Amino acid sequence: MAADNVSMSTYPAVARAAALIPVLSVLALASMLTAAPHHAAAGQLVGPIPGAGSLGLVVWSGGPVEEIRAAISGSQCTPRSTWVSKRSGGLIGYLYGAPEVVNAPFRTEYAGGNLPSNTPLVLVCAPLASAAAPAPPAASGDLSSLEARMLSLLNQERAANGLAAFTMDAALSSVARSHSSDMVARGYFAHTSPDGLSPFDRMSRAGISFRSAAENIAWAGSVEVAHTSLMNSPGHRANILNPSLKRIGIGIVQKDGMHVMVTQVFTD
Repeated sequence: MAADNVSMSTYPAVARAAALIPVLSVLALASMLTAAPHHAAAGQLVGPIPGAGSLGLVVWSGGPVEEIRAAISGSQCTPRSTWVSKRSGGLIGYLYGAPEVVNAPFRTEYAGGNLPSNTPLVLVCAPLASAAAPAPPAASGDLSSLEARMLSLLNQERAANGLAAFTMDAALSSVARSHSSDMVARGYFAHTSPDGLSPFDRMSRAGISFRSAAENIAWAGSVEVAHTSLMNSPGHRANILNPSLKRIGIGIVQKDGMHVMVTQVFTD
């Protein structure tokens, strides 16, 4: 059995997609942060809390970045991300609801995600539609529109490289969707689940026979961003363009209406 089960982290792409700061440049934001007042009271945000779908400059009293959500409970803002100044210059973001690997650079910059007292920050709020619960995954025999789009992109790559199109497999798709759903529900990002199950364990438990198999996973702001990131990674690109891998299952689960957790499972 041959397989490639390298991990996939798309933090830079996720950060760009999730920030949704279309008008203000990073330099303008950094300037705003530098000029922000420093008088936040304990456990509070100072400054006007932005509304749904907008962003605003506020000052945080200090402490874990996750507690900012509790500080604005009852407002119209469901926080999507928080952006603060890096010690070396520029901005760094914390994405609420993202797998831990995505926020690892933030926790490295600010130990454990703890911000110092009176920290100016940019708070980005999700649109009202994003606060709704994500749609349930498609039934095992059906492709969601996102999964169909991903399959189309994959088969375009195959055709461009003289390879036959993937055949969609309902059983593989069920395995892929279950893994994407599990990663979102339990907040991890890995090929091996917290229970110790590998991609090959999951396929075997589903009664799927194979001589060779592989799995790609990605977390990004859109199907297109995820696809580009996978194709730019040699290991994941090799899975997609492997002529021995002919069947595929795709599982895509949306998170907060703005992120997609993608699992691609391949067999011969």
